[in-house]
Amino acid sequence: MANKGGRPQDLIWQDFERMRDNGKEMARCRHCAHTMASPKPDRMKKHFSKCPGRTSQPQETSPMVAVVGAASISSQLNTSLGKRNQETIHLSEADTEPKKSKRSIQPHMTNHFKSLTSEHKVHLDDEVAKFFYSCNIAFIVAEHPQWKKLVGMLRPGYTPPSSRRIGNELLSKITEEQN
Repeated sequence: MANKGGRPQDLIWQDFERMRDNGKEMARCRHCAHTMASPKPDRMKKHFSKCPGRTSQPQETSPMVAVVGAASISSQLNTSLGKRNQETIHLSEADTEPKKSKRSIQPHMTNHFKSLTSEHKVHLDDEVAKFFYSCNIAFIVAEHPQWKKLVGMLRPGYTPPSSRRIGNELLSKITEEQN
């Protein structure tokens, strides 16, 4: 039987047998044979803390996904025990996973990216323009989707200057600085 996902089962189930009686889910303590209708881990833990047949603390095991016992094994066990109306499913000790600790507050997406100040954007725009001028690249390349994608991957949140801005405003500014 494959693991279907979901919440990991509580470790307390290692000390109880899962049963069905006339379609109702039940659990029986492996230490004192006490039977509980509608078993819930909290109630099972409460019973286990006061269980007269208990000889040790709850078992700690490594988590694995394995279910022991199929319908045929369950029916063989039930008939050998003389219980024809109950279907017992035995879970291996390794069928449960330990509870995960509660997570701290989820980090914000802004923590994963550096913010871009207006001064830094001006500096980046100047450097992009200088790159175009020094490599003698046509300004229209700044409009190409692949260029925009590359720049966006290198610096998320930054929009490179348009070809019009590179050819007008930035060209004038950088030539003034050069002179």
